[in-house]
Amino acid sequence: MRKPRFSEAFILEVLGSVQDGVSVRAACVRYGICEATFLRWREKYGSMKLSESRRLQQILEENRRLRSLVSELTTDNQALLGVLSKQWQLVEPPEAAP
Repeated sequence: MRKPRFSEAFILEVLGSVQDGVSVRAACVRYGICEATFLRWREKYGSMKLSESRRLQQILEENRRLRSLVSELTTDNQALLGVLSKQWQLVEPPEAAP
């Protein structure tokens, strides 16, 4: 996973400066970002605090890890079911030659 260009602390600082009364355009010029980036950040982070943002990242990481684990276990389960279905099929013994 690639490293983000801006830290969460920086993003929340930019969002906080606009909440303190600075215009969006002025904040974008001051911090060197475009307005589209600012709007995307505002949509994603909203009025989140830094501790809430870190907790969100922890939850997302845990969710990614658990999804990977479930995927791996599902694959193993399907393989075992395939083996079991083949193992219990009745096979007729070969007939003895007279």
